[in-house]
Amino acid sequence: MDNPINPKAAASPDTKAPIALGFAVVALWIAAVISALAVVYTTHNVRVSTNSLAQAKAESSELQLQWGQYLLERSTWASYSRIEKIAAGELEMALPEPEEIIVVQQ
Repeated sequence: MDNPINPKAAASPDTKAPIALGFAVVALWIAAVISALAVVYTTHNVRVSTNSLAQAKAESSELQLQWGQYLLERSTWASYSRIEKIAAGELEMALPEPEEIIVVQQ
């Protein structure tokens, strides 16, 4: 091939092309390794986060169960029949007669 602009270009081989190609291959290989490590790191983070989410859901379920039991216990302890029974039995209280009731007004 004759190069009309630079006649020496056809006669001498370009020695920069193999070096540039080598650098490109090394750069692409490093980029692929970095990308693979990023995938491994991200996958690990997702697994850790998924595990934390599962634990949080299990804890939430347990707390909701305890809350329901607490509400049931609270309603049992606050029932009128129980309070009236304790007031009459342990505290010896009784309902006042209508003539014993005094209405206070401001």
